[in-house]
Amino acid sequence: RSIARLFEWRGHKAADHMNELLDGVTAILNEASQFKKLFSESELKIIRSDKEFTEQINRKLIVTTDEIYLQLIGDNALGIRQPTLGELPNTFLYRMSLALMLNYLRWEESGGLHPKLKPEKVRNDIVDLKIATYATYFNGVLSNDKRLVALYEKLNFVVAVLIHNISSSSVR
Repeated sequence: RSIARLFEWRGHKAADHMNELLDGVTAILNEASQFKKLFSESELKIIRSDKEFTEQINRKLIVTTDEIYLQLIGDNALGIRQPTLGELPNTFLYRMSLALMLNYLRWEESGGLHPKLKPEKVRNDIVDLKIATYATYFNGVLSNDKRLVALYEKLNFVVAVLIHNISSSSVR
């Protein structure tokens, strides 16, 4: 009986958490709509294609990822030592910021945000982003969800490149 109540309590907590995520969808959609405004039409065409990104696009992506990171840490940063540049790619929130950026790119590659995009769909994308982010600390993600696996692979690659570039530079 007590185990059944524990599972019931955990089920309620999980449902509450999913509802909280749904409440945050509006902010994420607003951020994603701002993302598109950062780029010229020619840059958006490059993003939507398989062409290599220009240095300017890369710079915009890095700056925007940093801004997302700062928004995510928000008040959580009070009294906590900020990570060094060398530590930053190893923090969960920075990796989550990268995952959000990759998701914005994916949305843009598929033609941008659609006005009829359901909040539940975005919420599920956010759950996938968290799973992919956690998976970067381990040996991957076990899933048949091809989009989740592709997101993890891309995120893991970006994190590895960042760590390599930071460790091979003189700035740490």
